[in-house]
Amino acid sequence: MRRKKVVSMRLDIYNEAKIEELSEILRVNRSVILRVLITHSLNLLQDETGRWKLPRQIYEQQKTIEEESEQDDGDTDG
Repeated sequence: MRRKKVVSMRLDIYNEAKIEELSEILRVNRSVILRVLITHSLNLLQDETGRWKLPRQIYEQQKTIEEESEQDDGDTDG
């Protein structure tokens, strides 16, 4: 079994309050919220093959998603 690692992190009051509020809404420990946020953020920074995306690649990917979304919104039958 893998050994657990404890990591300390500093949060500003604003983000701490948001995490605490989300924790109460979902009725889970704050550490669960933080683990999910970290995992999600890391997944956004890697492509499907596990390679790290550069900031420009992330911007271009987001731009493509937004453009596709706008095209989908313009497609109406009727």
